[in-house]
Amino acid sequence: MLLEGVETTVDLHDLGQVNPSWKGILSPLYDEGFVQKYIHEQFLENASHYVDVYQNVPHWKDLLGTASRHLALDPAGSPRILDLGSGGGNTVFALHELYPKARMIASDLSVPLLRILKANLERHHEAMSCAIVQMNAEQIVLRNDQMDLVVGGSILHHLFTPEKTLRECYRVLKPGGSAVFFEPFELGNQMLALIFKQLIRMNGRIFLRPRLGRDVVAFFEALCLDYRVRKGIDKSDPVYQHMDDKWLFTRGYFETTARSIGFRKVTIDSLHDPKDMFLNQVKTLLRLGLGKDGTALPGWAVALIRDCDEHFSDEMRAEILIESCILLEK
Repeated sequence: MLLEGVETTVDLHDLGQVNPSWKGILSPLYDEGFVQKYIHEQFLENASHYVDVYQNVPHWKDLLGTASRHLALDPAGSPRILDLGSGGGNTVFALHELYPKARMIASDLSVPLLRILKANLERHHEAMSCAIVQMNAEQIVLRNDQMDLVVGGSILHHLFTPEKTLRECYRVLKPGGSAVFFEPFELGNQMLALIFKQLIRMNGRIFLRPRLGRDVVAFFEALCLDYRVRKGIDKSDPVYQHMDDKWLFTRGYFETTARSIGFRKVTIDSLHDPKDMFLNQVKTLLRLGLGKDGTALPGWAVALIRDCDEHFSDEMRAEILIESCILLEK
């Protein structure tokens, strides 16, 4: 059952009618081919592995807690919150801790991810007011002016047309409502690519010991290619049909797009501490991508990355966005 009083643009059906193990997940009944156009095995067959790697509710609570300082929401109130791309529940459970009485709609296009979220909900948050809906974020199935807050934790860069989602968010938000997103940005990531290229060049010099592992070099090369393909706003190339991550954003993209839609205010803040920003992000990427810690970086590699970190003032590093929080106010 959807939240009391919330109206939809289409009829929603309990997927338990299709598969008993999907009971409690509402859906417009998307065609399988439609789903596979937008998401691939990472979020379908490999959903459990994805959640194992990326589930970190405390991290998302910290991010959302910082963003909440800019929101006109009473922590003791009962706001209506739509969570887009909920996955295994990172932002859903973080929001519940921040707004215990919130009435929430958790949504994702992946039924396997929603099953994991539902199991976590039943196991740890049985009393939580939360409807679970299979939903395409580019076509939100809610009527206008109903939500106080829309949240998307790392979802827009997976979409073909993020502008459609931003327009949909504006439509379903109440006047005075807000949308909050957390996304990767081109400038910081392309600077990381330059660092990776320099590390790879330095690694080939005979006098340097120890060297980067072959798997680390291959990982850095793959990231450089990934960042190169994802830059720019033209996503018409067929290659994007096979990529989960499609975008690296710019500040100008969000400011121009949001204002053209009608949002009255746009705020973009870096998610990274300016100190050791690049070094910390390289370590994070190694952990998530290869399961390695900072010891995978020889001393000379750490020194090179630190030199890049120290090349800029704190004020300038705050402008070099790797990942950022985007707050849009209607």
